[in-house]
Amino acid sequence: MAIDPRSDAEIVTYVLEGVLAHDDSKGRSGVIHAGEFRRANAAQGSRRREWNGSRKDWAHVFQIWLRAWSAEPDASSEQKRFCAAERRGVLRAVASPDGRDGSLCIHQDALIHSAMLFPGQHVVHELAPGRRVWVQVLSGEAALGEIVLAKGDGAGIWAERAVSLTAREETELLLIDVGD
Repeated sequence: MAIDPRSDAEIVTYVLEGVLAHDDSKGRSGVIHAGEFRRANAAQGSRRREWNGSRKDWAHVFQIWLRAWSAEPDASSEQKRFCAAERRGVLRAVASPDGRDGSLCIHQDALIHSAMLFPGQHVVHELAPGRRVWVQVLSGEAALGEIVLAKGDGAGIWAERAVSLTAREETELLLIDVGD
């Protein structure tokens, strides 16, 4: 039996610009503003809708869909703002299994970090054995070794001890660390 990759997934949404409105078949609704992250589940049999919350401005949204750890995912949701000062020059945890440092609590073997870097700023993320990383550049440009990643680019890294990124211009990125 094929599994629908959109069912029973945990979703982390980040609004870079604008406003994203949402509701679901359980009667929950709300808006996510620029700079906010939200964790929710796409449980099988439930309906979700999302749309631009503004009639005149664009919404720039990034979503991460993670496969559920269990057959019965938590139906709760959570939303938080992490200000630019918290993410400036560092990899700031925004979602983790243990809610570390006030991050969203996800039910996955994953850590999601956000960083906002000035030109020349450098961040390093150590990889534990058996871990993999996905880097997504949301704006700007960053060097990953000899490779330059620009807005919209992503890269998967595994079998390395660390991931090292240097901003070539003002850059915002997400780094997602996942287990096998």
